[in-house]
Amino acid sequence: SDDDERQTDRENCLEQIESGAMPRWFYILPFHPDAKLTASDKATLKAYFLKNQKSGPDTVAPAPAAKAAPKAP
Repeated sequence: SDDDERQTDRENCLEQIESGAMPRWFYILPFHPDAKLTASDKATLKAYFLKNQKSGPDTVAPAPAAKAAPKAP
């Protein structure tokens, strides 16, 4: 169905973002050398891509939450 295809597209986008494949090199060079996704940007996109996710064996599992680094003495 169309909903399944859209969800597959969202999951593919998420995989590309998490792997570092986005933004694409040809967007960054030569015109946007500072174009980088921050951790906050990635979290926002992930929340959007997973908000309507259907559960099942072929769905992308959400990544575990990052733990805060211990404070230095």
